[in-house]
Amino acid sequence: MGRRIRAGRKKATWNNWFSERKLQQKMQIIFVAIIIVFAGLILSLYQFVIRMNLKQYALQNNKDTMMSIGSSVQAKINSTNTLSKQIMIDSVIKAYLNAQNGQDILLVAQANRAIDEFFSITEEIESIYVFRLDGNYIKIGNETIYFEADNFWRQELQEAIWARRGGYMIFYNGKGAFRGKKETNVLTFYRLINDVDTQKPIGILAINMNKDILYDCIKDFSNDIKGFCFMDEEGEVLLEKNWGNKEYQLELGDVSYGQEGKNRIFSEEVFSYYRIPKTGLILLSYETIGLLSMVTKELSVSILVIVCFVLAVFLLLSYTMRRYVTRPLEKLVTSMGEVKQGRFHRVSIRLPDDEIGQLKDSYNQMMVELNRLVEELIDKEKVIQKAELDILQEQIKPHFLYNTIDMIANLALEAGAEPVFEALETLGDFYRRFLSKGSKEVTILEEIDIVRDYLRLQKLRYGDIFDDVYEIDKTLVGVTVPKLILQPLVENSLYHGIRMKGEKGLIRISVEKADGMVCISVYDDGVGMRPETIKDILDSREFRSFGVKGTIERINYYYRQNCEVTIRSEIYRYTEVVIKLPGNGGSRSRFPENECNALSQQVGIKAAQEWSRD
Repeated sequence: MGRRIRAGRKKATWNNWFSERKLQQKMQIIFVAIIIVFAGLILSLYQFVIRMNLKQYALQNNKDTMMSIGSSVQAKINSTNTLSKQIMIDSVIKAYLNAQNGQDILLVAQANRAIDEFFSITEEIESIYVFRLDGNYIKIGNETIYFEADNFWRQELQEAIWARRGGYMIFYNGKGAFRGKKETNVLTFYRLINDVDTQKPIGILAINMNKDILYDCIKDFSNDIKGFCFMDEEGEVLLEKNWGNKEYQLELGDVSYGQEGKNRIFSEEVFSYYRIPKTGLILLSYETIGLLSMVTKELSVSILVIVCFVLAVFLLLSYTMRRYVTRPLEKLVTSMGEVKQGRFHRVSIRLPDDEIGQLKDSYNQMMVELNRLVEELIDKEKVIQKAELDILQEQIKPHFLYNTIDMIANLALEAGAEPVFEALETLGDFYRRFLSKGSKEVTILEEIDIVRDYLRLQKLRYGDIFDDVYEIDKTLVGVTVPKLILQPLVENSLYHGIRMKGEKGLIRISVEKADGMVCISVYDDGVGMRPETIKDILDSREFRSFGVKGTIERINYYYRQNCEVTIRSEIYRYTEVVIKLPGNGGSRSRFPENECNALSQQVGIKAAQEWSRD
């Protein structure tokens, strides 16, 4: 959460910083960003294309190199194999191996001369050993190799040689049977010697080859970016060249060849192995090929030309934007700045006939229209002031009406016509509250008094055809509401509910708190309304009277749609209009709590008369 907040702050800081820059600076920042993105895109595409070719080239080149080295090693081994066959079929060697006495001096001397001739044929052989099955043997070779008889005749090695049935096998230092002086290690070529006639084993041939034959195979391929390593099948390292401390990262499989490429930022690494057929040797290879090695001079020149061309295009676009966009806009902003000083003058600078010029023309037209609207507003203000004077004059007339009604009421009282006096007194109170000295807002208590006077007059007219009940929360009597929001609803209940019923009815007015809102309800047990009539009242956008729909519109306008008006009704049973106003109504109470209690008692809060909707 903390990270998201910090990221949001950084983003907001960057947006604020960028929005505060001038247009010219914004354009420069955008152009620089485009150049950076374009350069990064070119480099990415360049590297991607080169890398694809590089990887394919590296893998194929590495495979070709491994196969070439493997062929050279096989040629060396085949040469030794040919030599071994010549030794095996030599008559003197056969006579030595088949003789009853393997220590006959003359026979041993003849056999030694025979293998000496074979030894002198090649320089890659360190020594040759011919073993009889009785343990006697003859040898020829350099004195740099020691023979370990116990290791040679151990069961594990003998079983491996005999299992080949005359096929050759190669071990590092003869698998412990030979040991070189001063780290002179060898590759030992073993094979079982069978009698030509009987095909029965008569001896064992061991040819020790200098491991430099492996070095000769890789020396022409090794360099600073390419290294090789020879191992036998048991994982013993025979020879390394430019291998260093590199860990071999490719798992050796059962197949003869395997390779894997590793991507680096500006290079490609290839690890591979090759099981050289019929040798028991495994060749490992590591090679690094850089991207620059694949880039030709012609390609570099082409890329440089493209980059220069793109930079030239961006510079041209930047100059064009500055001359034809940012500079004209700066002039226009400077000229338009005079509006801040209250002077609505038109812009008179010369600008090109393009969108910026059209903006100037539109601004000038706006200035003309603005001046016209200012003059019109001044004229309307004068008319409003005159209308207010007329209203002040008209307020004299209601006072004349009040005084006249009071005079008639006093005459009726002197004449003994008390009902006429009460009617005139009620009518006078109604008009005083109705007009409210021109105020548009009244308290809920004053609004209830208007309704009570109105219903009292209606009882004088229609007789005792209804009862009126008031259930008012004493804490809400001082809340202000728009004037005359209840009288039209009560009038609708009387004329369209109670009178149509044909029998005595009830009108109940409630004011209470509900869900943090001021809830005002006007209820009657008249004939009710059908659902389509309710829908028409609530959904219709047309109203011409001062009735329910007009009252709803006035309430919505006054509270800016932050109120709820609901009509609930059941045909032939009841109708209830519920108005929910925001928490404290229009404004705070204009009366202290003790006055609210006194005023609440005047309207019969929680009247003793209980009435059930059912």
